[in-house]
Amino acid sequence: MKKLYFALVLPFLILAVVSIPYAVSAHGEAGLTFSAVDTDNGSIRFVDIDYTETEIIARDSVGRFTFDLFADADRTQTVEYTDMWVRIVQDDGGRSGKTVFAGPIYPVQFGGAGFLFTFPDSGKYTLHVRYNDANKGSYGETLAEAEFPLDVLRSSEENTFDFGMEFWIGLIGGIFLVLILLLPIMLRKK
Repeated sequence: MKKLYFALVLPFLILAVVSIPYAVSAHGEAGLTFSAVDTDNGSIRFVDIDYTETEIIARDSVGRFTFDLFADADRTQTVEYTDMWVRIVQDDGGRSGKTVFAGPIYPVQFGGAGFLFTFPDSGKYTLHVRYNDANKGSYGETLAEAEFPLDVLRSSEENTFDFGMEFWIGLIGGIFLVLILLLPIMLRKK
């Protein structure tokens, strides 16, 4: 009976893991954790990304992204990689979005591989990560890829009016334009 049960359940478990290449979840405790399962390269890889803050707020918070790659669901067996490529894209309504960060991240001896980042504006972003092994093949091999949607909240600075340089240039330009438009009226009265 146990063998029959195992024979019936195992195909459904394999199908569930293979049919959902990117199962994403986020939860906040001491920060945010983003997790994904990558099955595209013939082996199952578990991508974990931690963010130090409990919410992502534009301009206000400087959060650290920390990246990990595991070979098992319990997250005990790390996968060695030579570098990873990280890209953060802001959804600006265009076809491919606006890239606000792109660059390589290398593994470190102590702590987790990662970087500090402050989001420039609120809105929808996508975090793309690709783990590479440059020791395999002539151009290296992709070990795992994942992407995560990020919702960046509005900062308190975005809700206030700033009397910056743009304001003063606009004000002076507007006054100059009004004077030019009123000049013919003032010359006719003389």
